[in-house]
Amino acid sequence: MAASSEGRWSLKRPGFPSTKVSVRPADSNTEIASYYPNIFGGGRIEMTDGRSWQFISQGFLNPQYSLLDTTDRQVLTLKVKGFGTGGEMQCGSVMPDIKTVHLLSILSWYVTLLAKEDAAVAAITITSVAAIT
Repeated sequence: MAASSEGRWSLKRPGFPSTKVSVRPADSNTEIASYYPNIFGGGRIEMTDGRSWQFISQGFLNPQYSLLDTTDRQVLTLKVKGFGTGGEMQCGSVMPDIKTVHLLSILSWYVTLLAKEDAAVAAITITSVAAIT
């Protein structure tokens, strides 16, 4: 569950390795948005009303993420700090309505946490396989 002054949403990823994250209002089972990851990082966010954004990831040790609209204009920038324990988010000059900005901000941060978690699982798996062989 995620909340802001503009709403409450349920964010769900069916399991690892999932191909999507679904977003629903807290009091509903109706999906309003989805995040679809790319195989090498980043992905796209699609709303059921047809709006969409590209989620671009850059950097490894100091990751930075950008959310771009369909004309490649920057909507959000997220700089992760302290191995994912904090960060800084900035809104770009082009923004949708405030409720959507809140939802996109929460979903963007959630996706960065999933990426960190997936990297940790992958590292443990590789280490375990190497130790067995």
